[in-house]
Amino acid sequence: MKELTISQEYLLCVVNEKGRLPVVSTEVATCLLAGGLIELLESSTLRLTDDKRIHVAGSLGEDQIHLKSLFDWLAQSKPMKIEEIAQEYTISLTGRRLRDLLTGVGASLVERELATTEKGNFLDAGPRFIPDPQAV
Repeated sequence: MKELTISQEYLLCVVNEKGRLPVVSTEVATCLLAGGLIELLESSTLRLTDDKRIHVAGSLGEDQIHLKSLFDWLAQSKPMKIEEIAQEYTISLTGRRLRDLLTGVGASLVERELATTEKGNFLDAGPRFIPDPQAV
């Protein structure tokens, strides 16, 4: 089995056995986003400049498809400081960016058969990703 990325490992461990995230908190969003940014920085897909802004420096690798929503948004945006990026993911009214990132990372776990997916309910609009206990 191919090694998991930071964001994949984090999501696998942070959801409970019913595929739910801990009660609404900025820590989950912050950690998942940080994992994705670290992965993209380590692969030189993103670059951190001297003025602490994130620039897109390359294209998304095939093994990074789970971060497509994050990459696409950064590629369409002007270079931003990490704090600005974090605000978009943690203080958003709609939570769409975070939901898209969660869905991408979760779908990559399902594809590897490390989790299954279940449709969310009325209050939990996005899909739930239920981790395989062995994978955790």
